[in-house]
Amino acid sequence: MRVDGSRWWATLAVVAMTALAVACGGSSDEAKQLTGGAATAQPATSATAEAQATPANPFAPVIAFAEQIVGSNRFALGLLDSKTNTPIPDAQMKLRFFTVENGQGTLRFEANATFRAPAREAGLASSVPHTHVDGTLHTHSNAEADVGVYTAQVSYDRAGQWGVQAIFATPDGRQGQVTAAFQVLESSKVPNVGQPAPRSRQPLLKDVKDIAEIDSAVTPDPALHTITIADAIASGKPSLVMFATPGYCSSRFCGPSYEIVRGLMPKYSGQVHFIHVEVYKEFVKLTPSDTFLEWNLRTEPWFFIVDGKGIISARFDGATTGAELGAALSQVAP
Repeated sequence: MRVDGSRWWATLAVVAMTALAVACGGSSDEAKQLTGGAATAQPATSATAEAQATPANPFAPVIAFAEQIVGSNRFALGLLDSKTNTPIPDAQMKLRFFTVENGQGTLRFEANATFRAPAREAGLASSVPHTHVDGTLHTHSNAEADVGVYTAQVSYDRAGQWGVQAIFATPDGRQGQVTAAFQVLESSKVPNVGQPAPRSRQPLLKDVKDIAEIDSAVTPDPALHTITIADAIASGKPSLVMFATPGYCSSRFCGPSYEIVRGLMPKYSGQVHFIHVEVYKEFVKLTPSDTFLEWNLRTEPWFFIVDGKGIISARFDGATTGAELGAALSQVAP
């Protein structure tokens, strides 16, 4: 998902699943069982970790979020078949969360996870040919229908190293578990829930000769480029702001995200401003757009629900479904 051209599933930004010593109540036996005998925790992040799976474990986790912070978060985890590097969809999954100190984990809470598959919902082909504004032919790559994440709404009471254990049963009857380490930050680097949204003035349809300059979708929607974020906030109506680059998406979720947002627009016509901000302002060298940087984003896609007073009421990063966005919009739409 990081905006550097690397594909999320292809590069497997996996947190080291064997490095986390998770021990409920400090039990070293359980820690070794869950970590394949690892004695100490090794901090890792979704940006730097490489795929690591024990030979005995046919499954591997993928950390699928940009950040987790103290307080409420949407946790997202991908699940792979470690032999084929293919995603495993539609499993029944429970998540167990641990704080980790001095190589020992303490169970803090549990949560049931829900599988989210945006590409399945959007119904897009995995690859779509498209001619860009400079005349070059480019293939838009979208996530396949079974590529998705398992999500849960969670809350952390402290910053530092945490771990998660996912226990699951796949649709074909296999049972398994994986563990992953991640960091919880004291505060967010990205505009967060409860904070004022940046009053950005991104370029609109009226500011360019061709909509393709500000929208890399196969079929750009002019309705997503008629009002700036600043003016939308000034209007007193809520907004859904989507940062995505359908034509150059590292995560491959931008195209499906774009169509999911378009699908929500008729229901909230006249009540909510729908805004798409292109991740890049220049597509040859893939130069991030000013607004993308203003919001301190590094991955795609992102969604922000902004209420009528200009306060962020919800945010989602990565693979997100219409059900999630619709539920968040229903909290702010009149």
